[in-house]
Amino acid sequence: VKSYQNNDEIYVNQIPQPYNEKISVNMRDNGWTTGPGNMFRHVPFRQAMAAAIDKQGLIEGVFRDFAETHFTWQPRFSNFYPPESDIPQFGVGDSYGSEVARGLAEDAFEQSEYDYRFDGETMVDPDGNQVQLSLYHSAGQNTEQLMADFIAQELGENLGISVNVEAIDGTRFNNEYWTQTDFPTPETNDDGEVV
Repeated sequence: VKSYQNNDEIYVNQIPQPYNEKISVNMRDNGWTTGPGNMFRHVPFRQAMAAAIDKQGLIEGVFRDFAETHFTWQPRFSNFYPPESDIPQFGVGDSYGSEVARGLAEDAFEQSEYDYRFDGETMVDPDGNQVQLSLYHSAGQNTEQLMADFIAQELGENLGISVNVEAIDGTRFNNEYWTQTDFPTPETNDDGEVV
């Protein structure tokens, strides 16, 4: 694109779009397979994962700098877009890196009834085994493969989690990990937050 932008005979028009790439965690029973409980159900754990992923590095490395950081599903031009100050922004500036991510993970460990912890640089389950997660992306999508590999590397470096990246077809992803047919009542804490 840059070679076209520097060519006076070609006009490159970049149009902002409401499209966003998202990372979703499976908070259902089949979403956490690395030990007892489900750490995804603890808000600080999900925040830890977000803090462990360098959003600007992802944009520069995978999207060739043709994207912007985004922390909500609403596009900035939407009437429903909240004020920037109301949106937690993990994975950028002082809210990115191993120290921030590990601190949030430790907050989540305290909320869990199970003994998850760090053993040196490695996050381990109650049996002392390294926490292992699966990250699925749409087969045949090079950008999604690159994004998944980047995220796996970041979670490994900043949280000590081993991540297995696997390409699967969209139907399998939808049926096994995305679509919910049984709607159980979520567990909540005293403040009404889903745990």
